[in-house]
Amino acid sequence: LGQQSSNTSATRRYGIDLIKELSTTDSETGQGRSVRSIEGRAYREENLTQNAERTVADVVERQDSQLFGANVGVRAVDERYEDTGERRQSFLLLGGARRYFEGLDLTVSAQHEQPLSLSGDDGDDATLFPQRTVIGVDKAIGDRATLSVRHDVTNGTDASGDNTFAGITWQRGAGTLLTASTDAITDDSGRRIGATVGVDQIWRVSEAWSVSAGAVTRARIDGSDNPRDVTPDAAFGPLEDGVRSPLTQDEGFTSGYVGAAYRTPIMAVSGRAEVRDGTSGERFVGTIGGARSVSDELSFSMAAQYLDETQNEVETTDFEAQFAAAYRPKGEGIVVLNRFDIGTDEVQGESERFKLVNNLAMNTRVTDRLQASAWSGVKYVEANFSDGVSTNGYTWLIGGEGRYDLSEKVDIGLHATYTSGEASKTAEWAVGPSIGFNPRQNVWISLGWNVEGFEDEDFQAAEYARDGPFIKFRAKFDQETVRGMLKDLGLGVE
Repeated sequence: LGQQSSNTSATRRYGIDLIKELSTTDSETGQGRSVRSIEGRAYREENLTQNAERTVADVVERQDSQLFGANVGVRAVDERYEDTGERRQSFLLLGGARRYFEGLDLTVSAQHEQPLSLSGDDGDDATLFPQRTVIGVDKAIGDRATLSVRHDVTNGTDASGDNTFAGITWQRGAGTLLTASTDAITDDSGRRIGATVGVDQIWRVSEAWSVSAGAVTRARIDGSDNPRDVTPDAAFGPLEDGVRSPLTQDEGFTSGYVGAAYRTPIMAVSGRAEVRDGTSGERFVGTIGGARSVSDELSFSMAAQYLDETQNEVETTDFEAQFAAAYRPKGEGIVVLNRFDIGTDEVQGESERFKLVNNLAMNTRVTDRLQASAWSGVKYVEANFSDGVSTNGYTWLIGGEGRYDLSEKVDIGLHATYTSGEASKTAEWAVGPSIGFNPRQNVWISLGWNVEGFEDEDFQAAEYARDGPFIKFRAKFDQETVRGMLKDLGLGVE
């Protein structure tokens, strides 16, 4: 709800998804069940950098059983682009069916999305929601392999064409997965044929050690036209839907990885190295992480990642390392969490940046119904740019929250966070109330609203500090928690 990590820091997303089961019918043999339901969803995406927004709402009725499935519904889409003043609106009819042939172990499916009206300023449809038809076939080959074929026909005002995909997935045994596929893409710019082959393997060396390796290669077999993406930065809906056209995804590449892991009852360490060589550039990523429990109350962890990437002959390097400690006393006491981050990044010929960040958080229960939290952070940043400009400075953060249990399942809270920057000479607040719920044991959900807010991707306490709504989710997973969740989802766990 606008509170997200740095890779989506320019996008605000919020929405709701509801499913209502209308009826359930058991087959006469008692071996199957048919479920009729209605789904409704609505969400909005806001690009805060380009002042653009997309609103989507749809209602779909479904009938599903083991052998047959069908759905019908409608969808409304509204897109606004303030920088150009453009507005695009689409209203679509949705429909699809699926049939499983038990004797052949074969599933055939079809899905169609038909615009009923377009009311954009230039007659354009919503970018990610054109007229579209997808026909698919999935055939089991023995007990370990599946053949999948898809034909996707897209007819939109921005991009039109068709994509045929065929692939085989083979599970050789425990730890081995092989995939092979080919596709043919046809649009106004020409015809392109590509093939993708992949293998993934995990070896259990001993009770504590395991190693893994994998490789994928994709090649354009035929065709020389460059694929085009009309809206390369378009955001995807958080509640599924909105699929970027496959007509623009045609990069040839070869990638591979190797990894190793070591695990004991008190310690876990893993590492992985990945390389990718594609038509758009080269990339190497190395990661390592580990955690060690010193006692039932004290534990330490670390993680590090190195990235070296070349795109359009410009090299970018990035390194991040994190060191964390957690003290969780049994019974009453103060819970203390601390994390120290080191980071560097360099864009060849443009900029260099170095930063140190420390995050500290504490929590304690004051009374049976009241608990208090406090947090602080400090950050030091140095930056140098190609035009000779350099900057450095400290940023401080401090805050706290109080939560009061109204009942066993409902609590309310009020939080405030203050931050001040030495270089920016600014001070900002994030203040707001929240209400929490315990829908079941070991699960907690909180909804809140920041009356004032700010952004800072480096401070953990700032993850929910942006102005506007936010939602938090916390769960402690054990055998009973997972069993209860599966039962709530209707997966038949007893």
